[in-house]
Amino acid sequence: MSFNYEKLSSLFKNNDLDMIIGSTKENCRYFGGFTPVVKTLNPYFGQSYVVLHKDEPEKVNIVHSIGEIDQVLDSFSNIGHVQPYGLFYREYDGKSGLTQDEIVLMEYSTVPKTIISATEALAILIKKLANGKNINKIGYDEDGLQSDIFVNIKSEFPGVFWEKISSGFRKVRHFKTKNEIELLSLSARINESAIHHAVSNVTDGTSELDVAKWFNQSLVSQEALPSLTMIKAGRHAVGGQRKQKENLTLRSGDILWFDSDAVYEGYWSDIARVYAIEKVSPEILRRYEALRNGMLAAYSFIRPGVTGKQVFEHVMETVHKSGFREYRRHHVGHGIGLEPYEHPILSPHDNTIIEEGMVLSVETPYYEFGFGALHIEDPLIVGENGNEFLTAFPVPELKIL
Repeated sequence: MSFNYEKLSSLFKNNDLDMIIGSTKENCRYFGGFTPVVKTLNPYFGQSYVVLHKDEPEKVNIVHSIGEIDQVLDSFSNIGHVQPYGLFYREYDGKSGLTQDEIVLMEYSTVPKTIISATEALAILIKKLANGKNINKIGYDEDGLQSDIFVNIKSEFPGVFWEKISSGFRKVRHFKTKNEIELLSLSARINESAIHHAVSNVTDGTSELDVAKWFNQSLVSQEALPSLTMIKAGRHAVGGQRKQKENLTLRSGDILWFDSDAVYEGYWSDIARVYAIEKVSPEILRRYEALRNGMLAAYSFIRPGVTGKQVFEHVMETVHKSGFREYRRHHVGHGIGLEPYEHPILSPHDNTIIEEGMVLSVETPYYEFGFGALHIEDPLIVGENGNEFLTAFPVPELKIL
């Protein structure tokens, strides 16, 4: 099963729900097994829904635009009812032989069966799933459901109580399945590999823009997508979110900074590395080693039952005891999955209890005007008997190029 069935069942039970409706791109991907194109073509108004019923929570029912309904054929989920909406034409002369996929797609594409609006389609699907039984309570994903659409669909079911459960969806997604861990690991290792590829081409005088091009090209060649590629040279890393520039080049003594995100099959990786160009001062090396000690301390300390706050305090204490007493930070990591930032946030105010199966992107960044940045970041999977980094070469020593 592609999603966490146990946690989903708890969501149904704990909230006494008859059905749940997912509507964000991430929740459609999580349950439906594909990322709805309509959510990219029209991110503010595009509609796609996954609907699950308490009697068959393992079965995913889908509302989707008919123009992109072929995406359902790529799903690895257990698909139940599929209700298309809108208009789109796939012609058939009645003579050509059809594959099994084409037969299914033709069924989904039959124009008389489609409904003009997504709201109508969703109402029809809910009634199908109810199968004549009373519906008392529906949990809905308010983060992806516009208020006017919600009012319209709610009016179709008088007497039904509707409960917001976007936070509940996120809690289900905290705990990664085996398949998700494999995808997150692939995302991380592709990201890491692209950094190594880019660095292998760097010489004195290389521009930020060249490094970014090498990095992005490597990601794409490995079937991942670049997103939030943050690469800066020397002192410019203090404002690392700015775009790379051709006139900003690496010189002897600079630090080359990566805080790079990649997306593989919808799953994010967020990795940070720094490299010294030709030489590094003892003071910078001392600070880097303190930050590295903080990362290794997080790896050893994180376990089921501790809070984000406790992890933060332990990492900061380790960095300070390692000689970097002036180090300040607002968090030292975050959950990661279908979104680049998921809970928990490893911050001084986060009382979220860490549990087995969470994937956390742990980091110890440092930024300074006139210098630039030091930064290490790696994702790890939380285990009952120990953690495991998802990168192949986690928490490296500072390398001089």
